[in-house]
Amino acid sequence: MDFAEFVDIMPELEEKFKEEFLHRVAQRTPVRTGALKAGWEWDEQGDSLYFTNDVEYAIFVEQGTSKMAPRMMVGTTLLEVDDILKQVVKEVIG
Repeated sequence: MDFAEFVDIMPELEEKFKEEFLHRVAQRTPVRTGALKAGWEWDEQGDSLYFTNDVEYAIFVEQGTSKMAPRMMVGTTLLEVDDILKQVVKEVIG
């Protein structure tokens, strides 16, 4: 694969990466009402890409509190970024 071909598949790689990252975080998200799990989304601002959740208690579930252990839905998934990238490249390129 030459550079031009790689550039052509970049949008597909990015989309599949975002889908898989979101899927893994959502799988790890505890559900009481479903709002937290449904709140995960990607936010593109210029050249930057952010993974967000507007549910006000998301940070407390992620990082824990003095009375609740952290769930680390995003933190754990961040540790898997290399695996996600390898999986996505394998799916797209073969």
